[in-house]
Amino acid sequence: MATLAKYVEKAVAGAYLFLGGIKIVALTSISPVIRDTFTTQFRDFAQVFPLAKLGYIPETQCFLATIGFVETFLGLLLMFGDGGVKQLAAKGLMVIMLGAIWTLAHIDPPQLIVPISFLGGLIWIHNNAEKKDNKRL
Repeated sequence: MATLAKYVEKAVAGAYLFLGGIKIVALTSISPVIRDTFTTQFRDFAQVFPLAKLGYIPETQCFLATIGFVETFLGLLLMFGDGGVKQLAAKGLMVIMLGAIWTLAHIDPPQLIVPISFLGGLIWIHNNAEKKDNKRL
């Protein structure tokens, strides 16, 4: 069981490093196709942002950069941190996934399976890190 948990943990952390990195790369002019695709997607995401009802719609590039850097940073913490740090990183990524679920529910419901599966993996990682901390006490 511990080995499977480690593989899931590293796979989820690696996915966040990869996906966050792609969002950061999309900000540069390395590939106009990738940049245009992400800019279009995040423009749509910004329109259904939870605070949009209150009049705050984030700028597309800023929104893309923020999500990319946060996912990359928390993915690094999830991969290399200890129990408490992993729990904190998992909680932060859970918030991002809840935002992704909210956004996709308003734009394209069939795509919900991706953030929901990542959220499930994060909850599992969080619970395993909590069990390890409790065993140390």
